[in-house]
Amino acid sequence: MGKTLGAVCEPVGFERGRLYIWVKSSARLQEIRFFEETLREKVNEHVGRTWVKSLRFTMDRHGIPASADVSEEFKRYLEESGEP
Repeated sequence: MGKTLGAVCEPVGFERGRLYIWVKSSARLQEIRFFEETLREKVNEHVGRTWVKSLRFTMDRHGIPASADVSEEFKRYLEESGEP
């Protein structure tokens, strides 16, 4: 996602093909929706298979399923990859 978007959002969960991304504000949430398909494609390209089937953006960290978890390695990947 790059440093710009990486500063205002963070992957916070993954469950059954859905990647949960926390976003800092409603304005940024709307902005990142424009990159949704590109982001999903980049993640799947990075892992070499269709791992993420959908993205779910949220401003509520408590709304993430308890069983959903994202590794620190994956968070670093999103921070280091270029802007979508």
